[in-house]
Parts: sequence; structure tokens; C-alpha cells
Amino acid sequence: MVTLTRRGWYTMSGVSTLEDTFTNLDRVYHAFKIKPLEKTINPSSELNVQLESTIQKIDKNLWNNLLGGNGVFDWEGLKFLEDVFTNNGLNEHNWEFRYLIIRDKDLKPILATFFTLSLWKDDMLSKPSVSDKIEKERLINPYYLTSKVVSMGSLFTEGEHIYLDRDHYQAEYSLNVMMQTLEKLEQNLDAKMVALRDFDSEGRLNQFFHGQGFIKVQMPNSCQVRFKENQTIKNYIEELSTRNRRHYRKEILAFEPQFEVRFLKSLEKQWLKQIKGLYNNVHKNNLGLNTFSFPDSLFSEMSKHPNWEFITLSLKDNPNELIGVMLCYNNLDQTYIPAFVGLNYDYVKSHHIYRQLLYQTIKRAIDLNFKRLDFGMTASFEKRKLGATVSEKFAYIQVSDNYSIELLGIMENHR
Repeated sequence: MVTLTRRGWYTMSGVSTLEDTFTNLDRVYHAFKIKPLEKTINPSSELNVQLESTIQKIDKNLWNNLLGGNGVFDWEGLKFLEDVFTNNGLNEHNWEFRYLIIRDKDLKPILATFFTLSLWKDDMLSKPSVSDKIEKERLINPYYLTSKVVSMGSLFTEGEHIYLDRDHYQAEYSLNVMMQTLEKLEQNLDAKMVALRDFDSEGRLNQFFHGQGFIKVQMPNSCQVRFKENQTIKNYIEELSTRNRRHYRKEILAFEPQFEVRFLKSLEKQWLKQIKGLYNNVHKNNLGLNTFSFPDSLFSEMSKHPNWEFITLSLKDNPNELIGVMLCYNNLDQTYIPAFVGLNYDYVKSHHIYRQLLYQTIKRAIDLNFKRLDFGMTASFEKRKLGATVSEKFAYIQVSDNYSIELLGIMENHR
């Protein structure tokens, strides 16, 4: 027998309380649809909680000190995303943003992160064979098996989306406040799933998220390159393994003289149209991470923004036709981020243009004296051959309706 009292849940022996499990009566009332009897006391009442709907209400220096230098989510990157994913014609192109900063009584930050509400394909992390079947149905019903999701980070960004002072004595209470905030966002925004993204397989947070009822899901591997001081492309290549240097000479260096390589800060109309087409080619073929496309305005907004540039490839005997592009972001002059790639698949095998783009991106990052290059997810085998460090990444998800998950499981077993 369990009795609900003002102080919490008690077994007959009195061994458990709400405080022990970092929850409160409001969460219990919501979970069991019980009408609240009285106002409860928040054990984390000393914490200062700031929740905003735009990055413009967050101090730029504070945000960049906590979360800058990692992914396209420094202050300027998030302002860019807010501009792009607002006032668009399609549901999947309109996102809502929430920024959370939790401070102690002395206003020292303990936790900072951001969330987006957006439309996800339920099969985003399913096997390509499953997504292929579902995409055929979406030709008739574009929103078949899709859900509104509150996600840490966004579908555009990759990386460590949370700052946490793990040594602070209120760190775990701050995580609990974050969970309460997520629950309220899920309710108020009518979301069907909460997703916490891009975590290492790390014990403490893994245990905490499992204790909150989240399911751990493996994501595509993440790839990074860290550069040494006074790095050059020559000594970078020399540090590759013998086998990988052989691949470099045969599949990259041998073809490099055939290419016209450009670094474009802004795009003329002819380049803009071609780059959109190259990106769409890759998006349609990337069922391993199946997401909606981005709004067409994305590329023109990149062209206007000082932090973006485009590495383009064309053949020297046909310089006006682009056959590959890397869309790259500069995060605080610390991290170079090739966020998305575009390819003409007619040249992928014959000219190894994807490998050439990876190489040209590394070369560009070294020339610009970046400390790090975030290669992001997918194609980890190719990136590892060019010296990237590959690490496993995980998401934690919690769904309010299991129908889609069960249906995807059936499709996995009957493919």
C-alpha cells in the first residue's frame, strides 16, 4: 500500500519520498490525472530559472561562454536559425525555440540548454529499408507517421547541447528542474515526444535519464578533428596511417588537379540554384537519418550571413557546373562546421567528389587556423580515413503514445 501525503510518497515502512526521487506532487498529479489538493513546496526553490522564447533575450557573452564553440548554436547561429525557421508555408519549416538557464542563488549558471518544437518523421532513426516503405506512403500523405517533438537542440544542429556544472551541489536539482520544464513544454505545446540528443554513453546522466523514464537510442556516430598548434595540411596528412595515406594519394590527390575549388561567402543566383539542387540530391538519398527538408530560404539566408561560406567543386573543363558543395559555419573562430553537403551523384564514384570535399574542408579549416572541425554524423567510415575521431552518440526519448513506435517495430521485423 502506498499513501500520498503532503510531503510525498511513503510506503508503509516510510522508505521513499518525492524528494529522494527528485520529483514533486505537481508531476505526480499530472501523471495520474489527480486534481491537486494544495500548493506544493519546490525543493529547488533557491534556483533562479530563466526560460525565453528567443535568443535575443539571452545575454550573448553569457551564452557563448557556456555553449559557444560547439555546433551551429552559438548566439549568432541560433539567431540565424530563428530567422530561417519562422513564417514559412509548411508545418515542418516552422519551429518554436525555448532557451533555459538555471542559476544558483548567487546567479552563477549551473545549467544551460535550448529546446525546439518541430515536426519529426517517426522513422528518423529507423533502418533505411523501413523509411523507404514509409516514404512511398508519404507521396500520398506527406505527414504519415510524423509527430510534434520537443527536442534538446534541433534537427539542424549537432553537438553537446547542454552546459552542466556537474560539480555544483545543486546540479541534480537543476536537472530535475529541466525535466519539469520539459514536461510543461510537452503539455503546453501538445508534443507527442521528448528527445534529449547527442550524448556520450556516460554513466551519471545515463542513470538520471533512465530514472526519468527515458529510453536510450543509438544515433549515427559523430566525427571530429582537433588540430595541433601550427598545423599544416602537409603534416596533417603525414600523421595519417600508411593505409589511409595510400587512399589519400589514390582517391583524392590524384583527382585534385581536375577540380576548380571555390570558397564563396555570398552566392550569385546561378550558384544558389545549383547548390539547392545538390543539397536536395543528398537529402533524398539519406534515409539513414530521415528528416524533412529545410526551407528554400535557408540557402539565400546563408549567403547573406557572415558566418557561413560555401566550398564548391566544379571540373576545370566545365567550371560553371557545380558538382559538389560543403555548407560551412564559423563558430566564434574556434570551430569550423561543415553542416551539410550537396553532391552530383554522377561524379561520386568516378571522381570521388565526396572524399575531395572532406579533404578540402580539412584544408580550409587549417588555413583559417581553426582549433577544431566538427564533421557531424553519418559517413563515419569516410571521415575516419581522413583522420577524424569517431565517437558513439545516443539520444534519450520519451513518448506519450506508443502507436508509432510499435508500428515501426512491426515494419522492422517484416521488412
